[in-house]
Amino acid sequence: RLSMLPLAVPWVVVLIAPSLVAFSPTTSLLAPVRLGFNRDIVGGRVCLARVGHCPLLMKTEDVATKPEKTESNEVLQQMIVGRRTINDFETELPRNWKSAVKTAVKAAIYAPNHKRTEPWRFHLLGKEGIKAVCELNAKMVAAKKGEKAGEAKLKRWLAIPGWLVVTQHAPDADDADMQKPNSVLREDYAACCCAVQNLCLSLHSQDIGTKWTTGDVNFDSGFRTAAGIPADEHVVGTVWFGRAAKTPDPPKKKMTVDDVLTEHK
Repeated sequence: RLSMLPLAVPWVVVLIAPSLVAFSPTTSLLAPVRLGFNRDIVGGRVCLARVGHCPLLMKTEDVATKPEKTESNEVLQQMIVGRRTINDFETELPRNWKSAVKTAVKAAIYAPNHKRTEPWRFHLLGKEGIKAVCELNAKMVAAKKGEKAGEAKLKRWLAIPGWLVVTQHAPDADDADMQKPNSVLREDYAACCCAVQNLCLSLHSQDIGTKWTTGDVNFDSGFRTAAGIPADEHVVGTVWFGRAAKTPDPPKKKMTVDDVLTEHK
């Protein structure tokens, strides 16, 4: 089978009894490559492969940039605790914002989902949808606080650059009871909330701030029309996003880890 190895790629073949393992200089040292011949090193079988055929294999450049496990854990922890709810955004979105949103949505859909219903839906609003939602909200504010308050709110909201409405696809009516602890509706809502957190963390890691808002306008009867939400979806909330014009200080927690963590016997 050695003749089947591509000549364009240099190889080193090492006999590790009772297995024959192939290594390539283009891969990390001492990392046997998963084989394109559906054979592995288990039970002494021959293991031959090309670069990229093994999920456990990394190219040398990837190894050089991959942090140690402890460092990686620290980075993740810092990313989580360092995320902030952004209230003030720059008026212009970064150049790569659409690819960043798609990356974030991909992270979102890997959230825990007990029933595996994949209930999350994401609606990226355009200029018309943003304007319609802002005007609806301004009208609601004006009705409660007066015209000036409504105008001020309209001006502020129109300056928010990115709008992503997160919704939950409605389950069958016979399992849509939020009062039932493990109903599909309740489980799916929890899954969508996890998805929102993943989404916000992903955008944060790409230097894009977010605010998950669940203000009254999200659940007004006119919101569905303004944002273009289908009738079979429930609004979970709207995620505003963009470059942070100002990053808030870390919130002062009222309770410590010891206050909220109970160790049982």
